[in-house]
Amino acid sequence: MSSSSILHNEKTYWQMNPKLSLTPEQWKLLDSLLIENSQLPGHFVELIQKNFDLNPHLEKSLLGHGIRTAILSVLINQELQRTDSKPAHDGALLEAGLYHDIGKLNTEIRKLVYLNHSLKTEEKSKANEHIKIGHRFLFMLQMLCNRKNDESSVKSRDAVHFHHERLNGSGYLGVDGSPQTFELSKETRILAVADTFDAMQCSRTYREKNLTAQEALKEICHYAHPSRPEQRKYDFQAAEALKSLLKKTGNEYIFKYPTPLPKPKKVQECSAKKNEEVA
Repeated sequence: MSSSSILHNEKTYWQMNPKLSLTPEQWKLLDSLLIENSQLPGHFVELIQKNFDLNPHLEKSLLGHGIRTAILSVLINQELQRTDSKPAHDGALLEAGLYHDIGKLNTEIRKLVYLNHSLKTEEKSKANEHIKIGHRFLFMLQMLCNRKNDESSVKSRDAVHFHHERLNGSGYLGVDGSPQTFELSKETRILAVADTFDAMQCSRTYREKNLTAQEALKEICHYAHPSRPEQRKYDFQAAEALKSLLKKTGNEYIFKYPTPLPKPKKVQECSAKKNEEVA
């Protein structure tokens, strides 16, 4: 089944949207991006749907967060294209955004992600392995689609693998606590900003409150400024593009977490009938 056939289905949207907090405009934007990049595999929505019953928190974390991160990554890149003659690859960003946290479906990691306390050292080390698992998963998916060697595929895999690495050398892939030093691709830098921005606004059991869009932006910009190289985590250009994007949208388009709208009458009737059958 193609990506567009899933997203064009109005009934599917109304059934899933309470779990996603996506506006109809965001849903349509994702659909158009997937159509433009039709070479991408259309398994993401189906894959997460099958895991809804395993852990209710995974719904928003992997599906909603993945979709929002993918859309935001592409929009940041499009903002950068105004001044960058060699922008990142939209298709790679879209795929990497969707799948960047897919490794959290791993059974052992799933148990750790939503503990209501800060993870212990050994727990954090295990949870951090989601980047390696996600990288391998995406490689296998691309191989099945005969596109593992495409430029876009290579870039999306790298972004998934390195999206928790920071420009000051810190990140998940340090050896014995030592930071890695390597050049991060444009796709990775953009994904890191988009992922962090959305994650800061998402609910976490170990965090007292979520940050607002402006609070998240302020923190990202603080750790992106070139004047503090030892503290610099994020790409300055990507952070500035995010700031410009927020200013244009007024925080209303991609970054608002709306209250789900009522279901259409037909879908309500289908749901009621299904509940009666179960009872």
